[in-house]
Amino acid sequence: MQSKHALIILLFSITIFTSFKNIPGYQESTLKSENVTPNSNDPDGLVGKWMMEGDPETYIDLRSNGAVIEKSIGEPLERYWSIKEKKLCLKASLASDSEVCIEYVLEQDILTLTINKMRLQYIRAKK
Repeated sequence: MQSKHALIILLFSITIFTSFKNIPGYQESTLKSENVTPNSNDPDGLVGKWMMEGDPETYIDLRSNGAVIEKSIGEPLERYWSIKEKKLCLKASLASDSEVCIEYVLEQDILTLTINKMRLQYIRAKK
């Protein structure tokens, strides 16, 4: 039962995070070519690598320059992040107006993202 629940969560999170590629105006690997502005919207200390609980191959790496590297299945994807109205917002490119904002709670080294009433837990990776 737990493995079925974990699989459902994993598939749902993959769908959400990989859906950015279908946004009009998506640009492949723009991190190397764009001058990324440092992300000063880190009031809770979210910068760092976060591993999905129970699946260390799935992670979110929130970088201080506003970039995020997300890996679930396949190659890691490069995106951008910010904090707006106490939500973690992700978008495919700096030029894109389309973004997804997710409720989050950070308690010590556990980051919980809430997407459509589904909670996904990530654990801060040890340096």
